[in-house]
Amino acid sequence: MDHLERLVSLRDSGALTEDEFQREKALVIAGGLSGAPGSPHPAPARRFGFWTIAVPLALGLAAAVGIVLARWSTADFAGGKSVAAPAAKSLLSTPAASVSSIPQTSLRQSLSPSQQAQRAFDALFGDGPPKIRTSNQIDYTYKAGKLAWAAFGPVLVLPADNLAEPSPVSIGALGIFYLKEENGAFRVVRRWPDAIDGSIMGNPPAWKFVSGLGPNPVIVATGGGVWQGYRCESTTVTELRPSGPVTVASFSSVYENGGAVEDPERVESITGEIINMRQNSFDVRFRGTRNFMHHYVRKGEVFVRPDPAGDQELPGC
Repeated sequence: MDHLERLVSLRDSGALTEDEFQREKALVIAGGLSGAPGSPHPAPARRFGFWTIAVPLALGLAAAVGIVLARWSTADFAGGKSVAAPAAKSLLSTPAASVSSIPQTSLRQSLSPSQQAQRAFDALFGDGPPKIRTSNQIDYTYKAGKLAWAAFGPVLVLPADNLAEPSPVSIGALGIFYLKEENGAFRVVRRWPDAIDGSIMGNPPAWKFVSGLGPNPVIVATGGGVWQGYRCESTTVTELRPSGPVTVASFSSVYENGGAVEDPERVESITGEIINMRQNSFDVRFRGTRNFMHHYVRKGEVFVRPDPAGDQELPGC
């Protein structure tokens, strides 16, 4: 038993690998059973009888298995890695680990992305209606969104309708909420209910998370509408920084005049999309009745076009 305890202690301290531990344990047990040359505990002489050997040996093996199972049962998991419990001082003095002493598994590890977003949504609104009135007296109604895990914590992004009086002057929004995980639950710590403008008639923008523009999560959102036959939309690039969401780029991204122009030769339909995203630059590729490219580079905290002179532009509405 002394040899087995020392092997377990060496394995837990990292002095032995798992394979080495298993091999040495097998040698100790095999030596106790067969009295093999070089074994730590040679088998007793046969004159002591079968029960004299079998009973102590069975008790010893049961105690050794108990040590291993006790150590395994008190292991905790953090970030997918097993963290062994402290080594037992003796077989009789090791208290059983209480459930409350084992840290809770992170919500990011234990729940699916949709479950995480729903849990965060519930933390924001509880049992009440999913509505927020902003400081400028606009009532937004929020729908299910997505949860992003930034280095500074979880961020919930929700599309918001402004449907109290749907009209061309009613603009939807995208709400951004910074959260904190505490004791297996989310808590809202900061909120921007209308962080990003949406489209007319109270509709939220089309949006998505993108990667490649830096270490923080980035949202690309597009909103706009149709006015007297002209369709115009703009795109904003918002970086989710520890201090809050920051618009780092904005550009006109859609132009159509088919509903206002009768001459087919004057009809235009052009749409731009972001491509080639890097930490310090990206491109916007425009395609349709005209095809061209705009290049943006990081300048300080934002992205700008270094030399827009001579570039083709989208008409305005």
